Parts: sequence; structure tokens; C-alpha cells
Amino acid sequence: MLKHYTPTFTSDVLKLEKSFLELSKILNKLPIGDSFKKPYLDKHLKEKSAWYACLVNTNIDILLLPEFFESKQARNILLKKETEQYLKSFELFSSLSSKNYQEVYESILFAEDAQTLVSFDLFSSQVVKTESCPKNLIDLFSEWQNNSVYSELENLIYQFVEWHETYQYSFSNHRQLILWFNFKLWRLFGSVVFKINFEKYFYHHWNRESRDTKQSIKDFIAFLYQAIEDSKIELRDLYRQHIQFEKLKPSQKLASNYLFERAFETGISNSFTQQVTLNKTLLKKGFVAHDDLKNNADSEKLMPLIEKLWELNLVYLYQEVNEITLCLLPVKNTQGKLNQYTNIELPKSHLKLTDFVLQVIRIEEPKEVKLLPIQPIQIAESSEKRKVFFG
Repeated sequence: MLKHYTPTFTSDVLKLEKSFLELSKILNKLPIGDSFKKPYLDKHLKEKSAWYACLVNTNIDILLLPEFFESKQARNILLKKETEQYLKSFELFSSLSSKNYQEVYESILFAEDAQTLVSFDLFSSQVVKTESCPKNLIDLFSEWQNNSVYSELENLIYQFVEWHETYQYSFSNHRQLILWFNFKLWRLFGSVVFKINFEKYFYHHWNRESRDTKQSIKDFIAFLYQAIEDSKIELRDLYRQHIQFEKLKPSQKLASNYLFERAFETGISNSFTQQVTLNKTLLKKGFVAHDDLKNNADSEKLMPLIEKLWELNLVYLYQEVNEITLCLLPVKNTQGKLNQYTNIELPKSHLKLTDFVLQVIRIEEPKEVKLLPIQPIQIAESSEKRKVFFG
């Protein structure tokens, strides 16, 4: 298990694992519908499939990729076949969770003419065999069955390197290796890994025999970490677009940034988070504004919840331009970036919850309309009579 490398990367992998978990939490709790999330992930998965195709099939030219990214499907037969097989293989992941290394190898690659292996385990899904596992990999997999002192992610990276080493560091025609790595990351962190295009990275940086293995591992960990940070920025921009961030007031922007920074972990108990009206407002944007309560039905449901949150000191009132906004209280963020900056620290508020309530229920009195007197219309009569001419 690459024992001469492991002490060097343990701390780096732990940092990477923490970032992966944070990104996964953000994606799972991002308060936007699947109709927005799915196209976002599908787009990146399509890009991964294209670079995978170039990686495992040297007959595919990367010059074909720009057209493929812009179109619904590839016109090139080889590119079309590889990308479709890659995407269909991903659909098999959920059925492979309980399988061992050899079974995963033999069934992870989708094939139309696959044979179903007979299984005597009535409690597990059937395994569809698409290719037999070579003996050298069976021997390698048996070594991996032993318990390890390292984390799952650290083990995964070292196992990937060992497996790739058996191919003399080539990816050509070795589709199971890439699919297996995606599958293992998916099991650890969920669908957010579909956003990380390490296939492209491997194509440009790893597909060489004369490279230093230790440096390659270090560079790959650095790439993954940076890719995760870039993905967080993309998700933040997607979130801001969804809540129309640019139209918010400064205090509302601060509350929304705080909520995203916490990966939508508010510290509020489940009895509140299960309330639909809160999920539509406070737990989605980090604040409740006057416009959120124009609907009388939502207002009647939301106000009792706000009163309880106020009593628990979980919300804060902030006034800007004659409007009071109810925000999540950033004090709970003991390790967040907000506490590093004194210039955005919220001042002690003199406002009371009754001020917010009065703003919500306030009904403007109709202004008195002054009617101008209508002057009678007088028709002037002429004393001169005229004859009517018919001719």
C-alpha cells in the first residue's frame, strides 16, 4: 500500500476530505429545485464523459470536443459510443454498493450484451458481468481487503495509484479504473463528485510513464482541492442568481452570505427546519423581508415561528431605509469568516420584535381624494337662422 508515501500526504488528504464533505453538504442543502441542480450536474458530467473518451480511446481527437459540448450528442461514432457507455455505467453505481472489488470490476462497465451472474444472496442486487477480472488485479484486490490505518479517501488515492501502476501508467482501454474511481468517490461524497473533472486532469498531467509518482500524488491532491474551491464559487453564484442577490439590501446580502458560508447549517432544531414557510424564507435566504409576508396565509403561519426564534435569540432585526429585515444571528458562527472582520459586525439593535410585526400588519390609510367641481357645459345659441341646402 505505498507505505513509503503515506506519511507525506495524510494531513493533505484530511484537509481534502473536509473540503469534499463541505461541498457535498452545500450541494445537498442548496435551496434550489432539482430542475436547476440536474442541468448543472448533467453539463459537467457530459464534459467528464468527453475527456474520459479521449483518455481511454486514443483514436478520439480532442479537437472534436468543442462541437460535442455545444451539441446534444456526438456526430463522431467513437466519441458517441464511449460517452454513452460512460454515462450509462454511472447509472449502475447504486446497484454496486454492496459488491467487492472483483465484482465491481466485472460489472461496472455498461454493455448491451451483458450476462447476469447467478447470485445466491437474496438480499443483494444481481451483478451484471461485462468483463472478467484479470488474475493480477484479483491478487491486488485481495491485498486491499486487509484493514488499513488510513482514511477511506487516502486509501482510495493510493489504491488508484497502485492499480494504475499495473498498466504502466496508461489509461488506454482501461475503462474500469476510471469508472471505479468515480464510483468510490461517489460512495464517499455523493453526486457532487460528478462536478470534478479529473478525467481532463489525467489527460493533460497524468498520462505519462516518466513522471515522479510522489509528486504526481501531491499535484493531484492539489488539483482536487482547487477544483472543490472552484465548485463552491460556482454553486455560490448559482445560489445568488436564484435569490436575486444583486437586488438585496446590504444586511440581506450579509445574511445570505452567512447562510451559504455555513453550508446552510443554521443551528436551528428540526422542529423549525421542517416548516415550509421557514424553508421558503429564513432558511433559504437567511432573512425575512416585508415582501416575503405579503401573502396573508404565509404571514399567519410564519409569525408564531419567528416569535419562538426571537425568544431563543436565533434571529436579529436590522433597519435600512425605513424597512426592517429579520436575519439569522451570525453570533452562532464561531469559526466562520464573518467573525474575522470587525467592520461587518452587526451593532446592538434597539429594535423589538413588535417593530417588525407592526411593519408586517401595517395597513396604509387611504389618502383623501379631492374632487374638482365639474363645471356645467354651456352650449352657445346663435340668433341667426340658416337655411339647409340639399342640392
